[in-house]
Amino acid sequence: MKTLINHQLFIFTLFSLCFIFSAKIYAQDQDRDLRIANGFWSYKYYLGDKAVSSSEFKQELQLHEEASKMYKSGSALNVTGTVIGSIGAFVVGYDLGSRLGDGSKGNNVLLTSGGIGLAGGIILYYIGEGKIKKAINLYNNSKQTSSLTLDTQGLGVRLCWAF
Repeated sequence: MKTLINHQLFIFTLFSLCFIFSAKIYAQDQDRDLRIANGFWSYKYYLGDKAVSSSEFKQELQLHEEASKMYKSGSALNVTGTVIGSIGAFVVGYDLGSRLGDGSKGNNVLLTSGGIGLAGGIILYYIGEGKIKKAINLYNNSKQTSSLTLDTQGLGVRLCWAF
């Protein structure tokens, strides 16, 4: 009789520990996911469901070295693309404005180079945005996700650890 009570107590303790452990693992993974959304003038940064500043976001991202480097590279491409695209758009606008304003022929080389700069800037911007998204996905996928569950199967109890 005493061994039966010890056995039942052991099963109950094991079940309780497995339940607490699996709930804790699940809760930690969901709260630390990084997410980024486009705002009006800048990005909006999220850590789980909580909005955070860009410095807090970058500090969390630095926990994964490769993702941090990829994010910095993407940000640099984003800024470079914005600057080059803006200059190209200004040059195209200036040339088109002078053609429409005073009826002159304009400068075809200026128009072409401005168009190339504008297109190149747009391409660089979207390549940078893609790198930023890849960096965030790399960080979120690198976190170890494991679960420990206790389940019944037939007349027995099954302990399953997935990682």
